[in-house]
Amino acid sequence: MNKYFGLLADYFPQKNKEYTRDLNWGEFIHFWSGAAGVNLKTQASVAFGWSDEWEAQFIKAQHDFPQVKYK
Repeated sequence: MNKYFGLLADYFPQKNKEYTRDLNWGEFIHFWSGAAGVNLKTQASVAFGWSDEWEAQFIKAQHDFPQVKYK
């Protein structure tokens, strides 16, 4: 949890120390993957399904936040 919130604090858009918007599902999985150090997309797909919209969000999150790394 600490690493997840640390990544958000370091990289997610903020203004005056407040996040400027909510995460979408793809961003959420991207940041959780960064915290875990592995890609959690498969586990999220099994647990919740995986829509084309979430896939697009996930790919965009990887592009928008390349500092968040995982295998």
